[in-house]
Amino acid sequence: MSEECGVSFDGEYDGDNELYVESWRRARKPHKCGECRGEIAKGSRYLRVVGKSDGRMWTALLCEPCNTILHEFNSGSWEFGGKVWENMQHVWANGVPLQPCLNRLSDVASKTKLRDMWLSFKGV
Repeated sequence: MSEECGVSFDGEYDGDNELYVESWRRARKPHKCGECRGEIAKGSRYLRVVGKSDGRMWTALLCEPCNTILHEFNSGSWEFGGKVWENMQHVWANGVPLQPCLNRLSDVASKTKLRDMWLSFKGV
């Protein structure tokens, strides 16, 4: 088993967005993260992304740790909706170790999120 993280994945969406706007917000009420499905607590910062693709409007909300993890391990465009964690589960199932991936992250919240998702994947 490799002792390197080496995780890098690209999104599945290869079209052009007709509209794409990111804005950081502070939650005035609880929301649900579109990637981890966890709660974005009232008062927490989150990323709101609004877009239009293939003539269809969409909105995605990401908690700060999921946004950090998405940008660290994603190499290109991205299709929102839980794909980060589907991809992480896939690489973990193929033997990618946790610690080198944790080492790629710099903030405690993102490291904690990655560790917690890994523990959940392992059934611990």
